Amino acid sequence: MFHTYIIQLGYLAVWGTVFAGGVILVRRGQTDGAMPVLFGTGILVLVQTLTLCMMLLQSWGLIGAIAASRIYQILWVPQLAGGFLFAFGFLHLARTTKREE
Repeated sequence: MFHTYIIQLGYLAVWGTVFAGGVILVRRGQTDGAMPVLFGTGILVLVQTLTLCMMLLQSWGLIGAIAASRIYQILWVPQLAGGFLFAFGFLHLARTTKREE
């Protein structure tokens, strides 16, 4: 179980770093592509945090397995939406930088 916590914290660190990169892009004035990246990574950071909290609550015995499994069944929807928003924003940023050169 310890390895799963480390993997989830790694995902949280990666998406947090990408979120920080989106904030930097917004401050540089590239808001067209950076806003979907920020929204997408924000959703993904929240989903990863929720997943980590659910794992901790389940390991401490504060939440039942059936309740956790029902939440996990619904959790893929915001995760997929966040991934698509991130990908859309990243592709838009890639096209913008290609035009500027």
